[in-house]
Parts: sequence; C-alpha cells; structure tokens
Amino acid sequence: MDTTITSLRQEIESRCRDFDATFSRGEPRAGPVMGGEQIAQFWGGIMAAGGTALRLETTEVESCGETLIEVGRYTLSSTAGQVVDQGKHIVIWKQEDGAWKVQRDIWNTSLLPQQ
Repeated sequence: MDTTITSLRQEIESRCRDFDATFSRGEPRAGPVMGGEQIAQFWGGIMAAGGTALRLETTEVESCGETLIEVGRYTLSSTAGQVVDQGKHIVIWKQEDGAWKVQRDIWNTSLLPQQ
C-alpha cells in the first residue's frame, strides 16, 4: 500500500473513531439519510432498540481523486456488551473545504433474522 493511501486510510479510520464515540455518547449527528433530521431519527431508533456502542472497522480504502471508497465492518453492541448487530458497510467520502465528509453510506447486516 503506498503512503498516500496509508495516510488517507488513517484519516478515514480517525473519522470512524469519531463516529464511534459520537454514537456511544448518544449523539448520532452524522451525515443525512435525506436530511439531518432523518439521520438523527434513524440512529435514535437504533439506540432506542438497545444499540448503544458502535465499532467501525475499515478493511479497505481506495482513492479516486477527491473521492475515497471505504469498505469495512461494523459491530453494534448493547450497554451490557451483547452484540445487537454486525455486518458490513461501504462509504463514499468526498473532500469538501479540506475535510473528508460522508457522501453515501450503505450498511448490511450479516446476522440471520431470528425465527
């Protein structure tokens, strides 16, 4: 991996740690689903359902000019440390005003539905 991708990956991993901490504090104010109010409602619903700690893991970063593509995994846990959900995600980051911001984000669970 070249040094540019390594430093970009470190930047994205830092942003993920920021999001993990924000989520754990109960402050899900990330980029919009379709507007800031909807994203807050989305994450608020996850928290109300028992998800209180989020851990994002970046497994791959690809650079495309002012766009980065991140591939990774997530684990959502309860206050008691029980895994509530886990899965994979792809995030498209764009550089705006010198900062990397989420432009598109998709999450998919890896857990089978309980019968």
